[in-house]
Amino acid sequence: MSGITGSLLSETTASVLADCAFLLLDPAAEAAFEGDAVRTTLAFSGAHSGELSLCAPRQMLIGAAADMLGLPPDDESLPAQAEAALNELANVLLGVLLERAFGAAECPLIGLPKSASVAVVTAPPGADCAALLQDMEGRPFVAAVAFSRRDA
Repeated sequence: MSGITGSLLSETTASVLADCAFLLLDPAAEAAFEGDAVRTTLAFSGAHSGELSLCAPRQMLIGAAADMLGLPPDDESLPAQAEAALNELANVLLGVLLERAFGAAECPLIGLPKSASVAVVTAPPGADCAALLQDMEGRPFVAAVAFSRRDA
């Protein structure tokens, strides 16, 4: 049985993104977004195995990259950093989430993040728990975890 719940995922995602990228996110019942977005997935394995998925509008990630890198929001290099920003946020979030859910003694192996452009911000099919958050402008941010069947 997994120690990662929807509420733990939501709380941890909001906390980590506020600390790392100055993204202030609140829980949302629903949020619609269709357009240029990015999904990053990050696998973990060990005593507990699965995959973390993060999905957000690219424009939100450009702002996060500016804050993370200390660059002005109009810096022309930022659009190229959007996926890298989400990858880094996935790494940090997964480490914190796994420690909160399973304790420091569990040391899962964390893979390399994989990003892709998507047209809709949603949780991936097969997610066991998901957190839908939104920023002050109403843009959605989705975090989801899918467990290996032995952890479900």
